[in-house]
Amino acid sequence: MTTTFPPPSDDPQRPREAPGARPTAGDALEMLDFGAVRAAVADRVRYGPARDLALALSPSFDPAEVRRLGERAAQARRLLEEVGEIDLALGEVPAGAVGRAALGGVISGPELAAVAESLRVQARAASLSVRAAAAAPALAEMARRIPDLSRLEREIRGAVSARGEVLDGASPRLGAVRAGVRRAYEQVTGALSAMIEAGADGALQDRVISVRSSRLCLQVRSEARRHVPGIVHDASNTGATVYVEPLATVELGNAWRGAALEEEREVAAALARLSAMVGRRAADHALGSEITARIDLALAGARWGAAAGAVTAPPPPGPGGGGTPELRLVDARHPLLGAAAVPISVRLGGSGGGPGWSVLVVTGPNTGGKTVAMKTVGLLVAMNQAGLQVTAGEGTALPVFDSIWVDLGDGQSLERGASTFGSHMLGVTRVLAGAGPRSLALFDELGSSTDPEEGAALARAVLDDLASRGVPTIATTHHRSVAAHAAASAGMENASVELDPVTLEPTYRLVMGAPGRSYAMSVAAGLGVPSRVMRAARSYLDPRSVRYDESVARLERSSEAAEAARALAEGTAASAERARIELEAERAALAMRRAEIAESMHEELSRRHAQLRSRLRRAEAALSWAVPAGTGGGADGAERGALDAAAGELSAARDELAVLEAETLAVPGPAPDQPDLAVEEGAEVEVRGLGVAGTVRSLDPDAGEAEVVMGDVRLRIDRSRLVPTGRQPEPGPAVVATALGPALRSVELDVRGMRAEGAESELDMFLDRALRDGLSSVRIVHGKATGVLRRVVRDRLEGHPLVRSYAAEEPGRGGEGSTRVDLV
Repeated sequence: MTTTFPPPSDDPQRPREAPGARPTAGDALEMLDFGAVRAAVADRVRYGPARDLALALSPSFDPAEVRRLGERAAQARRLLEEVGEIDLALGEVPAGAVGRAALGGVISGPELAAVAESLRVQARAASLSVRAAAAAPALAEMARRIPDLSRLEREIRGAVSARGEVLDGASPRLGAVRAGVRRAYEQVTGALSAMIEAGADGALQDRVISVRSSRLCLQVRSEARRHVPGIVHDASNTGATVYVEPLATVELGNAWRGAALEEEREVAAALARLSAMVGRRAADHALGSEITARIDLALAGARWGAAAGAVTAPPPPGPGGGGTPELRLVDARHPLLGAAAVPISVRLGGSGGGPGWSVLVVTGPNTGGKTVAMKTVGLLVAMNQAGLQVTAGEGTALPVFDSIWVDLGDGQSLERGASTFGSHMLGVTRVLAGAGPRSLALFDELGSSTDPEEGAALARAVLDDLASRGVPTIATTHHRSVAAHAAASAGMENASVELDPVTLEPTYRLVMGAPGRSYAMSVAAGLGVPSRVMRAARSYLDPRSVRYDESVARLERSSEAAEAARALAEGTAASAERARIELEAERAALAMRRAEIAESMHEELSRRHAQLRSRLRRAEAALSWAVPAGTGGGADGAERGALDAAAGELSAARDELAVLEAETLAVPGPAPDQPDLAVEEGAEVEVRGLGVAGTVRSLDPDAGEAEVVMGDVRLRIDRSRLVPTGRQPEPGPAVVATALGPALRSVELDVRGMRAEGAESELDMFLDRALRDGLSSVRIVHGKATGVLRRVVRDRLEGHPLVRSYAAEEPGRGGEGSTRVDLV
């Protein structure tokens, strides 16, 4: 079976398609498992209509559109990471009800409630115009196009409850009319209850009031009918009971029914008024719903991408015009295999800087993963061009192809009477006729289902034609001669999937640059085929095939050895890096310990120095007192002894001071080339022992400490541990300005006449904008009336994160009819 996406164009520069029905795009995408990816994205939407968009996803072939979709996908992922989940949950949009309203129809209360809920979700999506401005400007721009239907939502919520009941405030008269209905009902039921209590001459079948034909009746036994004069409105199935409206309550019942009919007219008028409002804004509602769905689709793709570990693939470097586009996949995984997927890396195409080949031939045993590898490439290309992130590693680059051709080679056409090989060749013919240098052609088991020698010859010729025209192609095959031909041909390259040489289990790894082998003999022997049969089978092998397998095996062993050496080198480098980090940490710790020891020694030496200075002063004083002035040195023996003692003390103190000064010089201090700079505010300093630098923000002379700023961290550190560097502090981060919408025109919010839900929504938005505009206090006018809105407002303010305090206004400013709010 062969399909392409999209169907080939009528571009005169492209080869003409072979005669016959054009292939369908859907089949090509299904063969690449694209439908399963669409379903996975659809499972992550929140807004009902977004699911239909997800299930209709298809690749774009316009490079500018693919670039826009890619940017939108990356921004949606960043928005979820930086802002958090965006709640656009709505199961179903009442598009049918809105459409009937647009045609002049009247929609019911529950339908109006559903419309109001859809408008609430659209308003939440519209708020992204501010919330997403920094992280996702493309989504913010989409959100700005959502029409503002907040007034319509308030009108509906003020007239219809969340369950669809029409509220008393739906019209000016409805509340009064309903009060009249209740009074009339109480009058008629009161009269009937009195009759029941009186027993009605024992004629009642049951002591309850029943409704029949919209009239209030008593249940009367048939044989006692004459004892209760009135109008019979119904009878039981057995005829034993008749439902009678007594003549005494007929006028009361008429009054009740008249009031009820008036209520119905008022309700119908209210529904008609609201339906007309919805109908007038039907186009805006549809536009808001469409944009909300597209925003949620982008978010659903981001949710799926985050769960799958996907990335946004940038376009490859170089011009995007003519020539063969370069495809580069790094650690690509099939998105439907989950944790079981084995990463593969593939390079293809790229004239003027790419790998140098446009045709990749993948060989290897059955169940080894050849088809999975090929389909992984095609699926990721389709996903990228549909605006989805791809399950691959950093460094991946995917071009924008103008068509994707897929030939699985296993379809039979009963209409054309074609065999498997015939169907395969029809598919190959279509690819050769339709694929160009900016197409992607994928063949599974090229040249199969026929004589091996002829099939291999056809496969080589097909690949020669595609390579000569620079068509990016991936083909899987079992033919050794095709792999050998690829190794010897310009514009082609080999890749292979492996089996474990010991267990013969598939590894699913894709090895670039090396052809594969079938392992048929090894597998057969491992499955227990008798040794005599195996010997005979090997004797039938073409010696060239044996030498080929031996060469491939040697190449695999060399590749494994190189891989082991590379892994060993990487491990050694990692160990060396870990050792370097550990040594750096030890060096920093030793430097800190050395600084602490040096500081302790300096303190001890300073203390001893002060003591010796004190001794020296005492010795000098004693010596001066021991030699009285004017004696001319004629001292007696006692004085001479005191003089000798003072001189000895002075000499000893001076000797000990000299030794102490020598010890002080031996204590390590700052480096001799360290400039003598002062630790002052604004100076760039290094924290001795930590090896980190910062800027002095403030000094505390009393505590001998300084506050040092290091990036986003502030520390209080003893000044003795700070060493000025003499460098100027680096400038702070640039200020980024962003538009946050128009400023508030008033510090007062009037919520009178609103429903509770609408009042809460308006209050939250007003408080956000007030804090944004730097207001310290605002005023909420809710009125007194029944006090319902006052309770709603104050309950909302209680514990609100933006509210410091609130209280009723002064009597001259509204008293209990308004609330003053002080913001944080």
